[in-house]
Amino acid sequence: MCSGSEQAGIRTYGENCQDASLWINNEIHSAIFGVLLWKKSGDADSLCKRVSNMYAWRIEDTAFFMMYPASLLLSNWPPNTSLMSYQVTQHYMGHLTLRTSPSLTLRVNVALMTNQGSDDAIHPIFTSGLTFVDTPEDNYVFIHYTNLVRVNPSDCVNMDCDGHKKVVVTDNDGSLLGSEQATLTSEAEKEWDGDRSHGVGDYRIPIPLRQNSDGSAIPEADKFPNKGIVRDNSCTKMAAWQGWKCTNLIHRMMIIESLDSDTEVRRLSPIGLIANPGPNGYVDLVNGPQDQEAVVLLIYFPKLQRYDIYVDDIYVAPKNLDTSKLPAYQLLGEGTMYEPTLSDPTSSNYLQRSEKLLHVVLRGGQIVDIKTTPMIILTTGLVVDPNNFYEENVIQNLALLLGVAPENIRVMNVINEGSTGRRTKMGKEKKTFEMEIASSPTSSLSSNTSTAPGGNVLSSEQLDQSTSNIVEYYQTGNSDKFNVSLDLDEVNVVEAIEPPKEPGPKATKEEGSVVIEGAELFSQIQQKEEEATLNKSLEVVVYDTPTSSIVVDGVPSVVVTYTLFDTSPAITVLNDNGDAVESLGHSSDPWQFTVTLIGGDLAATLMGTRTVAYQDGYANFTDLSLDLPGSDYSISFNVTHPDSARSLTVTLPQNFR
Repeated sequence: MCSGSEQAGIRTYGENCQDASLWINNEIHSAIFGVLLWKKSGDADSLCKRVSNMYAWRIEDTAFFMMYPASLLLSNWPPNTSLMSYQVTQHYMGHLTLRTSPSLTLRVNVALMTNQGSDDAIHPIFTSGLTFVDTPEDNYVFIHYTNLVRVNPSDCVNMDCDGHKKVVVTDNDGSLLGSEQATLTSEAEKEWDGDRSHGVGDYRIPIPLRQNSDGSAIPEADKFPNKGIVRDNSCTKMAAWQGWKCTNLIHRMMIIESLDSDTEVRRLSPIGLIANPGPNGYVDLVNGPQDQEAVVLLIYFPKLQRYDIYVDDIYVAPKNLDTSKLPAYQLLGEGTMYEPTLSDPTSSNYLQRSEKLLHVVLRGGQIVDIKTTPMIILTTGLVVDPNNFYEENVIQNLALLLGVAPENIRVMNVINEGSTGRRTKMGKEKKTFEMEIASSPTSSLSSNTSTAPGGNVLSSEQLDQSTSNIVEYYQTGNSDKFNVSLDLDEVNVVEAIEPPKEPGPKATKEEGSVVIEGAELFSQIQQKEEEATLNKSLEVVVYDTPTSSIVVDGVPSVVVTYTLFDTSPAITVLNDNGDAVESLGHSSDPWQFTVTLIGGDLAATLMGTRTVAYQDGYANFTDLSLDLPGSDYSISFNVTHPDSARSLTVTLPQNFR
């Protein structure tokens, strides 16, 4: 007998199953742990070990703990209320005989029960060869509801954890659910639009899933009147089990993993999933799509870039690639004929640009990666002679100007002058080109070379340089530097997505648990910041041609040596209409203004930052000062970068001392 232990009553490696047992009449009580069975270093995983003739009672934590990878066979033990296992893999249960006693509380005496503490995930369970003796059907299975206590900023933030809402049990032979390959799923719709403490309901469905492309609301009954994991007419609600039994559907678990560098610190949920959209559609939050063999996944991207698909590290071209234009990366127009179906091979894909939806086919057994390839969307207005216009020549000249191969340019649309109502000049007309400039897809994820269509492999820095080239050409009017001749009338740019940055420091557990009454949660602040960043990335940057500059803030009439000017001078540049020019040069290479001291003491020096970048419509000089007193001082401002810029010199309208 072992009693009063502060740890385990008995710690053992067990007996070999094939040997006769030497253990009899062992009793453990009043201990933290009863019997701990450990795996000896060097023992094979398949080695059978036995613990027998043990009686444990009044155990504070765990009566029997087995740290062993093999299956467990338990006999001559009482019904329990707290069997648990750490669920890190799929579970297979087979050839078990289960009995119950009518004298016991039926709710707790169940054959298969979820782990109430497994809040994040309960992995799929497959059963076969089960036999139930004197066991009511209500006692076969019990699925816990979610733990509301976990809905807090330190755990699952503001909605139910996923574990108990995404349970999938598959009956391989019908011995559990009465039908071969039947599945049991949890009530994922529990508390949907009910108790808002659980944070689930229509109001949590991402807005793009609830709207048409024109922004109008989609009636619930038209797309997803049903809630939870998808079901059909074969599904029966098992009230005692707290789940749904389906005999004609085969459910599988799909894991969605963000591969962004900040995946551990940035929250993307809730993710809305719609199955069979229409009058019989279902909507679920976070996980749940299913199909017997494959799934066509539709992913919404608020900012369009190019999304290259790889299956087992091999590039797969989109279904609407125009093979007649190879080696250029040109796409055919949109249409339902390009949308992948379940009969298409794994990784078949198509980007539906008008809806910002990526269609891709997934199947088990192969790894599909989606790589975001940065892309700039360029709109240029060219004044051309309609009698001598050849699109190929324009693309060739644009490629020279951008510093890329012609195949890196994808023309999306060409708008003729006649359809815009714009006037012609000297017999010429304007044609507006809408284009995408992007890198060629790499041959594989691990490669920096390409055998795929689309020109050369381009880095983010090269894309920035391409944009900088055309902006400089348009705003300076200097064709000699780039050795091209294009009459540009308009340049608008939607910037490429920024490369991922190293995430900042993570909050500690103590920091994450601090909640200030009435204050915004960090997740709410983060959501607002991300929304602002997204909106900025979607903006079209309109570039103007500069014609003059003015001083919008001067300096005081009297300054003190070695003291910053009380008023910081600021320069803004105007276009032909007298409107302020917001952007001079691309953001990666903005124009620069330099300030020069004029008059006064010739030995005096203007101190501070004398060359600043033009940003957001201004060149601000914030830390200027003088080292010598004097009179009749003035300062002038001029563009010093790029060298090809036109003169925009401006001088203070009054002197100072």
